[in-house]
Amino acid sequence: MFQLTQEHRACAMKLRRTLAQIDTSDVEHGHFQTMIKGENPIEEFKQRLFDYIDNVPNTIDSVFWDPDYPTGDEYAQYQSQIKPRFMRGFYGFCAEHNEDPYRIMSEEAKKRGLENILSHRVNGSDPYSEEYPPKFKIEHQEEYLKAWWKYGLSNLASPVIRKRKIDILSECMERYDFDGCQIDFCRHTPFLPIGHQWELRNEVTTFLSDLRFMLLETEKKKNHPMMLFARVPQLLEGAHADGLDIETWIEENIIDGLVIGSRSYTVDIQGYRKATKGRVNLYPCFDYHHCTDGYTNAPIEVVRGVFSNWWQQGADGIMLFNWVGAREKILRATGREPYHFFSNTEASQLCEVGDPVLLNKLERIHVVERRGGYPWTIGFANGNMEKQLPLQASTSGAEVEIYTSDSRRSAELSVVLSHVQSIIKVEMNGIIVNADVDTEWQDDLVFDEAPVSGFHIENIPKHASPIKLWRFKAKVSCHKGLNYIKVYGDARIEKVELYFQKR
Repeated sequence: MFQLTQEHRACAMKLRRTLAQIDTSDVEHGHFQTMIKGENPIEEFKQRLFDYIDNVPNTIDSVFWDPDYPTGDEYAQYQSQIKPRFMRGFYGFCAEHNEDPYRIMSEEAKKRGLENILSHRVNGSDPYSEEYPPKFKIEHQEEYLKAWWKYGLSNLASPVIRKRKIDILSECMERYDFDGCQIDFCRHTPFLPIGHQWELRNEVTTFLSDLRFMLLETEKKKNHPMMLFARVPQLLEGAHADGLDIETWIEENIIDGLVIGSRSYTVDIQGYRKATKGRVNLYPCFDYHHCTDGYTNAPIEVVRGVFSNWWQQGADGIMLFNWVGAREKILRATGREPYHFFSNTEASQLCEVGDPVLLNKLERIHVVERRGGYPWTIGFANGNMEKQLPLQASTSGAEVEIYTSDSRRSAELSVVLSHVQSIIKVEMNGIIVNADVDTEWQDDLVFDEAPVSGFHIENIPKHASPIKLWRFKAKVSCHKGLNYIKVYGDARIEKVELYFQKR
């Protein structure tokens, strides 16, 4: 068991209302030529990273940097003695002008009084171009898992791979003013041989233990706590299925906090609380980019519903993931078209996400999640395969549950059905509701085939076509916590939502 100082424990359990994980490739990737041609590319880089933080009211306490794309474990965007320097675009500009993106990120965060964490994807998106081949992977093919990624995925059962990752992170922790690191086990899987994940769970624990030892040694040198966070699947059982022994991590004092899920609205906060015995903080995560199926670019009311539920269920804070970092006008002014349509929603959420009282006063929508929609995984994390919808109803009824963060008499229930073949009855908490029916309801994100890739509208397969839908709408009364909706008849349940008006 690791022995932690009182200062370290206090830092681990401190208040973090909002954690902003920023994928720095959103700032650089795809528009680096525009930045290089600007009057001051370095200042544009800073502005895009911190525009929201500097200019929009927010409750952000911590910034988690997610810079692994497009270099992964193969190339460095910073001054490294381990990996060759990535010289393309803005990163090449920095190298040629003696600038260092990691130094900029860490120093600028410190100037703003923000906790400053480096996130590492166990499986990043390594390049595989002729210009930047993944040399280490090619030279050590036997150490990697043969899976969906061209040159294989990291196998944490390999001492070679574990050591390389520790060496890379150690260099970053020594060289830059970070406050620790996060290991992202959700993007992507697998990271242990398929079918043997739980059997080999101690290999992952060994990796984290070695990382913990390195961070505590760095903590002594830098004379301030060095945190270790882990991003884990949305359900505890899913973490076990992927080979993550959360309970042992807690018993051995290996980690300081858990980030739960990524693209799932429904996460097992209570299950993780029981497993961790209240000894670490829990931060459910909302991914703005890889959306849950059927809610691409979800309206702000849906986002509020997710956040208010998490606070009610006992979250210690909330992480915003794949967060743009800059307002639309700044992106356009610096030559960057917004890569999605979420920027205005994101800006609005910054003053709301850390305030559960405010969230419960605003318009919001609570939803039942849909399965699937994440193709970059062989495992549990991010797949959402445990979700309730779509669900086939019958004359004996099919039931789904929906969580709401408080009770209001003005809630509006919406049930969307496809393939309606009979008279339909809808029941809410044991009471048949008097519903208005729209037999021509339109929803461009509901399809007859299997769920599609869960991110942006432009990524929906060209062959996908919406199907004929019916919508049942009724005024209902709700309970705080779980509510139960039952549909009788021959139809498929596609979406269930509860809408609450502003108080």
